[in-house]
Amino acid sequence: AGYWYRNLRRTVQFGEAVQTLAAEGFRCFVEVSAHPVLAHGIVEALEDAVQAPTVVTGTLRRDDGGWDRVLLAAAELHVHGVPVDWSATYAGAGRVRPADLPTYPFQHQRYWLEPVAGTGDVTAFGVAAAAHPLLGALVELPDGGSVFTGRLSTRSHPWLADHAVSGTVLLPGAAFLELALRAGEETGLGRLEELVVEAPAILPERGGVQVRVTVDPAADDARRAVHVHARPDDGEGGAWTRHATGFLASEHAPEFGYEAWPPPGAEPVDLDGFYPGLAEAGYAYGDAFQGLRAAWRSGEEVFAEVALPAELAESAGRFGLHPALLDAALQAANLGAAPVARPGEVLLPFAWNDVALFASGATALRVHARREGPDAVSFALTDPAGRPVGAIGALVLRPVAPERLSTAQDATEHLYRLDWVPAELPKAAAGAAAPDVLDLTALPEGLSAPRAAREAAGTALARLQEHLAGDSERPVAVLTADAAEDPAASAVWGLVRTAQLEHPGRIVLVDTDGSSAPASLAADALASGESQVAWRDGGIVVPRLVRAEVAADAGPVLDPAGTVL
Repeated sequence: AGYWYRNLRRTVQFGEAVQTLAAEGFRCFVEVSAHPVLAHGIVEALEDAVQAPTVVTGTLRRDDGGWDRVLLAAAELHVHGVPVDWSATYAGAGRVRPADLPTYPFQHQRYWLEPVAGTGDVTAFGVAAAAHPLLGALVELPDGGSVFTGRLSTRSHPWLADHAVSGTVLLPGAAFLELALRAGEETGLGRLEELVVEAPAILPERGGVQVRVTVDPAADDARRAVHVHARPDDGEGGAWTRHATGFLASEHAPEFGYEAWPPPGAEPVDLDGFYPGLAEAGYAYGDAFQGLRAAWRSGEEVFAEVALPAELAESAGRFGLHPALLDAALQAANLGAAPVARPGEVLLPFAWNDVALFASGATALRVHARREGPDAVSFALTDPAGRPVGAIGALVLRPVAPERLSTAQDATEHLYRLDWVPAELPKAAAGAAAPDVLDLTALPEGLSAPRAAREAAGTALARLQEHLAGDSERPVAVLTADAAEDPAASAVWGLVRTAQLEHPGRIVLVDTDGSSAPASLAADALASGESQVAWRDGGIVVPRLVRAEVAADAGPVLDPAGTVL
């Protein structure tokens, strides 16, 4: 008590002492105690004392007074530029060359300007601008039909990457609907009488897909057929796939609206765990598609409120109804209005019936979803004031096995095989020092194939470790013979290829077939930058991935003796 009384009665000039130290150039203050008590006072004393950056920290904390906390404090000093002698802490640290690490968390954001999905001036090419984020141009055909063109990718439309089903990024069913409605608006037919989705459209991780929306000439009954086709935009001009087809018709006036919201008698629904539950079922929605904000339920009817995230709301005016907003409205049906998928299946939109859009550019919706039979749901969409925005007479859902999604595209787009192709290697510089070479061409003899492979791999491992542990950081060429035929040499290749991953740029594999290889082969291979080189029939070959040959009518034709990725 006496100590604390004197401490309070008599000033100790703590603040002045800290400011004096700061004036003399000290910028690092470490409070050595069982818990920081003075650190806050130091910060306050320094607020007006210095302009240069300072660091104030402690050594231990209450209930956290172990060695880890001491090291954490040292690390905090280190990242603020204070020299720390780590060799006193970690045995052998003084003999290891430190590696600089980024001083900030990895930022998953591109610095380069992304191209904006737009049309530009296409009138010079005899076409009209489609004036839509998903479509670039419109071509009117002499017979009265029309064609809309566009290109979609996760680079030009990043929000599409947030719509994944069973690990595959799909073009949302709501996007098919938006494309067809846009075509109907241009042709004066505002109602989509029917749209059947025949095949899901997969968006590749790299590149994109070309989209064509075609509207047939008007029939006698004022109905016009509409079709949505797509193909990979890989420069090879592959076959078109028809993903959806239907009919456009004349629009009818809306006959719904809500004076009271939510409707009387509807019980609120807890949305905690809604999106994690969808993810477990196979629907991995990212932020762009997580638009459900509130929901109520009454029997097999669901009432919900959905909204676009701020970054998408700015562009909503360019859409009839933004697919991410409509998709969020469709998600609400999962709260009691939609059929339930069986284990191992996911439900995807199959057929849309009697769809109309009464207002465009919505950023938020009120949703009324109602069960219409064993596999269909109807939707009435209004704005937050209760005015009609759109209606879906019936959306029919169909189960799909997840494995079908990964093979929905033509197999020719994904099948590749490893091939060894002829190559010319640059010659090693004249007068250069002899390369480091590990000659492993001599293989064990008189042993069974499994034992020979084990012995050869063991020898290769020991010699490679010995070389890599040395002071020299020069690259090394590992020589083998007949690795394509001999199991022991093949085992050595597998082992060394793993070592190449651990020591990138330091090891090159060189294999010969017994024919007369040039003496400079190892040096030339090291100078080439190739990781694997082989001498076959008097020439040099290197591994490359090439597209697998696929018969047009028989599926992929794979070489039983080859490797296909």
